[in-house]
Amino acid sequence: MKVKAKMKAFLARFHRSSGSRISTPEKNAHDVFAGLPFELHVLIIAHLEPGDIDAALGASRVLRLIWLSDEIWPALADRWFPGLAQQIRLADIDEPARCELFRRSLHRVSRRTAGKFAAAMHYGFGLASDEFFQLSKDVPISEGGVHSYESVENLDIDDAQRFSRFMMYSNGRVAWWPEGYGMPYLAVVDDLRTRARRVYLFPNHGESIRGYKTAMGKKLFVMGHDTKLHVWHLELNRLESFEVPENFKRCITEGERILVVSQSSDIYIWKFGEKLQHIDMHKLSCYPREYVVSGGPPVWTPRIWLSSQQGLHLRNSQLLIDFILSPNTDRVFFVITLALDESGRLTVYEIHDGEIAATYVMEDRIYSDPRTTERGLLSWEKLNSFGGYCLVQVIQEPSTTNGNAHQDHEACPCGRKSRQLVSLCFNIYTKLFTTLRHHLSELSPWISHVWNDRLFIMDDQFHRRQTASNRRPVMSLAPCSEVDTPREKAASVPMYTTMHENTPLVYRRRRVPFDIGDMGDKLNMELGLDVLQEFSPCPTWNDSFIPCPSEINPGKLVGDDEFFIFINSPSYTVLSFGEGFPITHLTVNRRKSWWRKSRGKDCLR
Repeated sequence: MKVKAKMKAFLARFHRSSGSRISTPEKNAHDVFAGLPFELHVLIIAHLEPGDIDAALGASRVLRLIWLSDEIWPALADRWFPGLAQQIRLADIDEPARCELFRRSLHRVSRRTAGKFAAAMHYGFGLASDEFFQLSKDVPISEGGVHSYESVENLDIDDAQRFSRFMMYSNGRVAWWPEGYGMPYLAVVDDLRTRARRVYLFPNHGESIRGYKTAMGKKLFVMGHDTKLHVWHLELNRLESFEVPENFKRCITEGERILVVSQSSDIYIWKFGEKLQHIDMHKLSCYPREYVVSGGPPVWTPRIWLSSQQGLHLRNSQLLIDFILSPNTDRVFFVITLALDESGRLTVYEIHDGEIAATYVMEDRIYSDPRTTERGLLSWEKLNSFGGYCLVQVIQEPSTTNGNAHQDHEACPCGRKSRQLVSLCFNIYTKLFTTLRHHLSELSPWISHVWNDRLFIMDDQFHRRQTASNRRPVMSLAPCSEVDTPREKAASVPMYTTMHENTPLVYRRRRVPFDIGDMGDKLNMELGLDVLQEFSPCPTWNDSFIPCPSEINPGKLVGDDEFFIFINSPSYTVLSFGEGFPITHLTVNRRKSWWRKSRGKDCLR
């Protein structure tokens, strides 16, 4: 019934009593879709999924003309990708460019959701090898750029991989420390799109090795210590610095802006090339003026997988806080608060020009629900590329009451009794809260990542069922719907691994058998990705094997529509869903990429 209601609402958007409508092309012997009435196109679209639309747009010029019209594409965006239409409309481009931007977004999401990566690579966090990344000298030495590893005092290149630490991923770039504990003032940013490696040295770092904080976005890379922040523009290769009046606890960046949270919970916003701006948050009453501390209260012991990016909490209050910068409007940011008391109130404040423009409160108090057994810290992570953020995650257990209890006692609205990972989300364009529920059964989400509503999770039980293999695949789980409708016999779940190409270091996609038994239906499993395979021939960096994840070194999953990365220190595996990897750093005549080549139907499924 819910599916029928959604389809009816979708069709209602195109009902008009009068007015002009886009004209359909005349009949064409070479295109069977030419000449179909507009109403029939709408009925066809209502029965298709995003992958079907993406394939059709690539097959017919007529369908591109009609389905990408300004009358249809916004409805498709609102149907599948809430927030995308608003994001595209905020861009300063004309209507044809907006249609093309929607098509490209649809294509990227469809490929990522289907798991059909174009190329794969395994590499190590080390400086000794230059097989893939080339050290860039675009950042001047006087502005913190490193042009030679030998120029960095006490840096042991050969042993650096043993002490390396992953820092963060953002927009096709991987940031890491060669020696995260001994030299946190030295950072490496590797660009997967261009193969450029930039190494940054914190100017005048002195002898201090504690208290460094970092942030990275699409345009800026930030390193800060005490009251000083150094900001490198990733496109302009320029350094600018600024100071805040007191020590800071957190910094985030979006576009060319940085938001800084001081230790007394004051807020400062700085834009590249402009002056520092102070926001008097205490006058706005979003939260009381108190000292802030990273993570949760001392008595709070959440599972480590629920706090990969720890937010902040007020030292004397039962309140967690965090912030989101608007990527489109300079004068807008969001304040997130989560009460740790029995209310479990999750609130988002929208701030315009230093004033509260709107307040949004999540009605469902899932965080304080008695069925919630494990609670994570308030810590936003991007959920998609069109304004969605995962604010906090919890685990809920099925009810232990008798079978005659009301359905409200069940942990999941679908009625299935199963452990669930519940993600509480917010979209900054639609201004709506959503709840994503993923069934876990016996799985432990200690290595997981949510993107485009799918939960990518490493199966820590796979090696027990498959005794002949040490592989632990990453599985893509679809969210649970509110109504548990009977399904037809499930199709086989694909597992994508890789096979070696003639090109060094780069591998292409290959489908292999994936025996999951009845787990597919229990977990809403869509596909598997083999990221712990034996890569051969082995790269020349030190470790000749890929260590298995453990509770001590659990690994990490990160990514976006273009790249999906499994961090398994001291190395990582990256799957490219875009154009693959460039063959050379920057060729003079043209730019080439290592693409997945067509090798028959089995390789491309």
